[in-house]
Amino acid sequence: MQKIGYGFGSAVDMWGHWLYPTLAFPVFNIFLGVPPWLVSTALMLLRILDAVSDPFFGWLSDNTRSRFGRRRPYILAGSILAGIGLPLLFWVTPGWDNTNFHLNLIVWSGDLQVSRYFWFMLGSSALFVPVMSCFNMPYQSLGAELTPDYHERTSVMMYRNIIQQVVCVGLYFAPQFSTSGWFADPRTGKPNILLGAQVYTAALGVLIIIAGVAVFALVRERYYRNVVARKQEEISLKETIWMALKCQPFR
Repeated sequence: MQKIGYGFGSAVDMWGHWLYPTLAFPVFNIFLGVPPWLVSTALMLLRILDAVSDPFFGWLSDNTRSRFGRRRPYILAGSILAGIGLPLLFWVTPGWDNTNFHLNLIVWSGDLQVSRYFWFMLGSSALFVPVMSCFNMPYQSLGAELTPDYHERTSVMMYRNIIQQVVCVGLYFAPQFSTSGWFADPRTGKPNILLGAQVYTAALGVLIIIAGVAVFALVRERYYRNVVARKQEEISLKETIWMALKCQPFR
């Protein structure tokens, strides 16, 4: 049951990380008219922020001591916040860009009109990315700690991957759902991709919360339960980064 419970977390992982890039271009570029270079820039900056927040939450989880363990509290909090935050990434309305902001670039002459949607993408992603790191770093660590046996760990990941393949259908179906005739504008007959994405992400947001609660309820932390992790000395973030950089295979 713990293997199945751990596998449910792949829903939070896959939808929380990859549903937004899947729908970003259909919603912001095709429907709202944001230039594709701005959409891709926002997605690139999202990954850079991810590279900063992931190590921080990994370190924070390693050094946490609580009655519920050091992984499970972050898994629960991160999944609930991710479920709430996912639909908010598309909480915009058409017409925001009637008046554009201006951004002065030193390397360019003149002003560059930058879409308000672009700033919304940056701001909302800057809040959502740490939420996903709060879930994902403890979740990935928990999978490696469920068993010390090599073959049993392979079995854990097999259960997770089977469930993940089912979860991935939610990614593949997202553009089709968002552009379906259910959300057609009665005036133009064209699909309201924004509304479709809002409905779809709200539904998956609920499932993300359920999946996160399932992981928290069904999975136990083997090392923490056996008091091994509770006696582990805390390591500073600076020391953690330095230890990683000294590892040649990691570099």
